Order: sequence, then C-alpha cells, then structure tokens
Amino acid sequence: MPRPRVIVVGSINTDLVVAGERLPRPGETVTLGNYAFRFDKIENIEGPNYDGVRGYFSVTHEGKPILNLEPEKRLYWVQRQGMTEAGIGSYWGSNIFLALGDDLGAGKWSVRLQVRPLVNYVWLMAFVMAWCRSQNAPTVKKLVKYAR
Repeated sequence: MPRPRVIVVGSINTDLVVAGERLPRPGETVTLGNYAFRFDKIENIEGPNYDGVRGYFSVTHEGKPILNLEPEKRLYWVQRQGMTEAGIGSYWGSNIFLALGDDLGAGKWSVRLQVRPLVNYVWLMAFVMAWCRSQNAPTVKKLVKYAR
C-alpha cells in the first residue's frame, strides 16, 4: 500500500511582521519600518444602513508613493454595533494592513498598522506544490538516496 506523501513548508513570515499602534492627527505622518503612513484626512460617511467615518491614508515605501488606504469605522443602525473595515493593500508580496480605531479627542485617532512581508508568496508556494504533485516530483526519500 503506498504511503501518503506529506510536504512541510516552514514559514518565517510571522517573525518578519512589523506591527504597531500610533496616535496620529490628520496631516501627520507615522512610520513603521521602511513605510510611512500619512493621515491625509477623515470624513463622516453614511451608508445604506450605517453611519461612520472614513480615514484617508497615503502610504510610501522608502519615500516612493505606493498606495492609498481608506479604513472605516462604522456604526450599524439596527444592531447598534460598531465595526471596523480595515484598509488592506499589497506591495511586492507584502500585505499592508491599517485599521482605524477610536477618536481620542483633540484630533487624534488610534490607528493599528501591520506590514506582513512574503504573505502573497504563500499562495505561490501552494501552486508550486500542486504543480510538483501533478508532475510526480520525487519524494524527499528519493532525493536523499540520489544525493548519497
């Protein structure tokens, strides 16, 4: 009876995550690693079943503009439940995450920032593993045997 093949892929991605909480005002720039997040403005919004606020952030990497994020803080009318809609973007295989927190008064807002490098490469590796499986790639045992 053939044994099932198991492929184990280790990831150091969790060690590379850069995260932080900041308290910017509109017009201020906060940094996280090589990324700078400029808090451009905040405005009130109204959706079909909620009220809220939307923040506008410009993100740069080593001084070059890369993307704009628009996180939201919503309050749904019927449930009277607050919800955060994070701003998420990608840049060279990294996911950039920005969540708008609470209004702390005096124009300050709490903001949660995360940069997760290599996340998109996890998907690439899944496709590579599937392709190798379809090509009947050699198992680790065979590779060790050939290396001797």
